[in-house]
Amino acid sequence: LDVALTLPLLRLRPAGGPNASGVGDAAVQAKWRLLGPEGGEDGGSLALKPRLLLPTGDDGRGLGTGRAGASLNLLAAWQAGQVTALGNLGASYNGNRAGDR
Repeated sequence: LDVALTLPLLRLRPAGGPNASGVGDAAVQAKWRLLGPEGGEDGGSLALKPRLLLPTGDDGRGLGTGRAGASLNLLAAWQAGQVTALGNLGASYNGNRAGDR
């Protein structure tokens, strides 16, 4: 099990707009290896990777989205000697309301 917390520090300098800096949206994610050998061994493996996006950034200043989000990915890998093939299938929910872009 791998767990990660991301808390970005942003500095925005948009053309024609005011500068902004501060904390962006935080993310918490984990990765579980469901099956397969430990790293470095030949064979296939599958892992599940959920991620939560937390609205910690100021959306009024462009530092965040103002909404929570989530994603779920299925990761696949196949290793044979020096060759590795990777695959990733996922879905995301961005928290936008109808009409938002």
